[in-house]
Amino acid sequence: MGRLKQVMITLVCFFAFAFLLIVPITIIGTRPYSMWEFENVVCKETESFYENDRIDCFPEYEIPTYRMCLMRGCCWRRVNFDKDQRIPECYLPSNIGYRVIGEEQGTNLGFYVDLKRLDTPPFFDQPVMEFLRFEVEYQKENRLHMKIFQYRYIERQFFRGYYMYEEEEQKKWVPRFEIPLELPREEKMVGFRDYAVNYTRNPFTIKVTRPSTGGVLFDTGIGAFIFEEQFIQFSTLLQTTAIFGFGEHRHKRFRHEVLDWPTWGMWNNNADPDDSTSNLHGQHPFYIGIEPSGDSHGVYFANSNAQEVAIIPMPALTWRTIGGIIDLYFYSGPTPEDVVAQHTEVIGRPSIPPYWALGLHLGREDFGNVENMQAMVTRNEEAEIPFDVIYSGLEITDSFRMFTYDERNFQGLPEFTKMLNDTGRKFIITQTPGVPKHIPEPITYYTPYYYLEKYGLMVNISNTTHRPVTVQQWAGEVVFPDYTNPLARDWLGAYLLQLHDKFPFHGIILTGNEPANFVNGSKMGCQNQKLNFPPYVPRLQSKMLYQNTICMESHYSVGDHYDIHSLFGLYSSEAFYMASRNVWQDKRSLLLSRSTFPGSGRFVGYWLGKNHFTWEDLRYSVIAMLEFNEFGIPLVGPNICGYFDNDELTPTEKIELCTRWIQLGAFYPMARFYRGKDQGNSDPASWGEPLLSNVRPALETRYSLLPYIYTLFYHAHLDGFTVARPILNEFPYEDRAHTWDVDWEFMLGAAVLVAPALDPTNGGSTPVSVYIPDDRFYNYYTGQQVPNGQKGTNITVDIAINEVSMFIRGGFIIPTQHPGNMSQHSRLNDMELVVALSEGDLGVARGDLFWDDGEAYDSFGTERDLLVEFYADSNRIDIFVQRNGLLIFKPDIELPLITSIRFYGRRNDPGSRVTVDHEPLDSTQIDFATGTQVLTLTGLGMDIVSDHVIEIGATSLP
Repeated sequence: MGRLKQVMITLVCFFAFAFLLIVPITIIGTRPYSMWEFENVVCKETESFYENDRIDCFPEYEIPTYRMCLMRGCCWRRVNFDKDQRIPECYLPSNIGYRVIGEEQGTNLGFYVDLKRLDTPPFFDQPVMEFLRFEVEYQKENRLHMKIFQYRYIERQFFRGYYMYEEEEQKKWVPRFEIPLELPREEKMVGFRDYAVNYTRNPFTIKVTRPSTGGVLFDTGIGAFIFEEQFIQFSTLLQTTAIFGFGEHRHKRFRHEVLDWPTWGMWNNNADPDDSTSNLHGQHPFYIGIEPSGDSHGVYFANSNAQEVAIIPMPALTWRTIGGIIDLYFYSGPTPEDVVAQHTEVIGRPSIPPYWALGLHLGREDFGNVENMQAMVTRNEEAEIPFDVIYSGLEITDSFRMFTYDERNFQGLPEFTKMLNDTGRKFIITQTPGVPKHIPEPITYYTPYYYLEKYGLMVNISNTTHRPVTVQQWAGEVVFPDYTNPLARDWLGAYLLQLHDKFPFHGIILTGNEPANFVNGSKMGCQNQKLNFPPYVPRLQSKMLYQNTICMESHYSVGDHYDIHSLFGLYSSEAFYMASRNVWQDKRSLLLSRSTFPGSGRFVGYWLGKNHFTWEDLRYSVIAMLEFNEFGIPLVGPNICGYFDNDELTPTEKIELCTRWIQLGAFYPMARFYRGKDQGNSDPASWGEPLLSNVRPALETRYSLLPYIYTLFYHAHLDGFTVARPILNEFPYEDRAHTWDVDWEFMLGAAVLVAPALDPTNGGSTPVSVYIPDDRFYNYYTGQQVPNGQKGTNITVDIAINEVSMFIRGGFIIPTQHPGNMSQHSRLNDMELVVALSEGDLGVARGDLFWDDGEAYDSFGTERDLLVEFYADSNRIDIFVQRNGLLIFKPDIELPLITSIRFYGRRNDPGSRVTVDHEPLDSTQIDFATGTQVLTLTGLGMDIVSDHVIEIGATSLP
């Protein structure tokens, strides 16, 4: 017995020794990043390394201690003085990240290299991505695509005995989430490129340059790549402080204030715009940068997870996200307008709205009954205010249920909407993505939920729990259709058609599709700790990812809500857009979405949220409008005169503010009046005189410009250009001290400059600062040329309370029409060409007109349109019809005539020597104003489906 005991003790000791020896070896050999010995930290501590150059190595909300910083493998150095605590004491060392293993491998589109993580501590207590692949695609001469993603199948000879993943683990491995959208793919790499890509091997860094100028588009040498399971970070050096973009937030300036150490969180949020810098309804990880040469470039981070961008005064920016991969598109411009065109080529070009959608939109959230709707229509008709659209809110639904209307409180709604439709105006409804959990029963017979459940088209609790997520919205307990499932579009189209059969409507406002939830996550709480409480949360309005939305483990057909959240608005917009084809067949409708993502402009417009009736919101609207045009959503405009009323203003102050707002709003791409519940009316006629007399000229100018604005949307759809754009986009190489910071005025297209009054003066005229670019400009209304001494400078213009400061740029021809009381009438009125000659002895101008029936679906793609081009010099105007499929499609369509021409900048009186198609004009048709050098030709009667020539002066002689 004693001997047996000795043997047992010996065996126990042997196995204990083996366990203590083998297990640590296994752990150390299996996970290199978890070894106890790390590479020495290399910190920049020279005098040339300033505090403003530090990349934060501890971006969490808490302030780190010296020990916490060193445990992360970061550098620590005290800050001399920083009262706002913006300068990090714990900053990034220069030797962390990844290194290249193996050699560069060529592909059809470019090349790739494999990366291995350097032996440095992880940022968070979670798995790190040990092996990555860096892939480069030379897609076009002005577009570069780069990806850094987890890659497990590394060639054995490239890592020489480093950890090999076991075969069973390889089978369980699931690639990281990538945006499941149709981004462009090319077959082979392009030959000539306006950019060059270089990288260093250890540590791995990337540098994208412009060889023609030496400009730097992207340079990660300032900070390492950090790639962990729920934390990704990379930084790039910026050559200048001219940075524009990132959204959606309430930016006080169009150009980012780099010296303020701003951090912008991006994650679609059910929040109204206010004075904070928190994230709002949309997510747009895209920016435009200006290089010292004046050339511009753009960077798009194709990632839908919660993220943030931190800008430091160096200048440099750091991107952080908590999921997905690093998927970057670079656009080399070289102008900002080129960058936007290249960006929309990737995310999708915006659609052309129906012509009537460019008219005035009137509405409120709480009409209460049809009589109040009719009253709004009547008072604006009697006030001779042109308008096209009446909005309704969720209140017209039956208990806030989708696809219904309240037949008791809104009795007569079908007759009212039919009357609007018969007179040429349109009615727009509001819908939410939530469907109440009701089953068919004799009283309500509400079936949408029944069929969602029957066919499994709902967002589920998780990928393992196939029960629908329940959400609290206006209708009570609701479920969300899974709009990522193509079958949901068929379900949606069927019920929208049923509703349209009850009363005619022509568009939909989609609200609450962030998606919004009136409780945080779920009544029962969120289950997945890893997804709902990640180790790092970007600088968002709340540290809870599920604030005002559903739990992160909620599951769609393409992934978890953790990854899909900010895509919900895009998917729901696409679903409503496709379903609308089932309702309106071959006609376009108006769709607006509160939640947006890159690519939303293909389907919807956006109204900038629930704004306030203040001068600050008036100024902010210009910046937001310009940003969303650069995000690829040109159909944009705020609630004119605010969604919320402002009781702090006196009646007189309200009238002045609303007057100036309507005058500005007349030139938004989308002009919309809409007031919230219990906030009163904001439509023009509700204010009475003197406001009506003061704003009527601006509204009439908008309707006269509709042919020009419609043509701008055609170019946005075809070429990707903006509709409303900053001065910078047209004059990127001018004095940067002026163009970079001009965000109080804007241009409609390349031809029209609008400088609104944005400050109160308590009545009378308002002194407005106007920047006149270094080009020829004319007063739009009078044709008076801006003096040469005022070009390239800020001038002060006194604008009367009934005026708008507006200029037309030399070198352009814009088509206009005599305004009517709605777009259906105005588009039949006579047309006038406004010709503004460029500088020089032989001034020239050009322009074009896109025309169709105003509502046919894809009229351009199906060649059911008309394209007319105009060319002019001081002696001649040529009109060429380049495309004319419209008459084949609708041979009996009624088209306007060009009956007059205003000619700005002609130096000499042509007398009576003017011919149209070689037929002389009568002297009564010719007028020349010597003081303003404006030539006016009237009574022309030229159709828009034929070529014409107008000869002026000596060239008109036989």
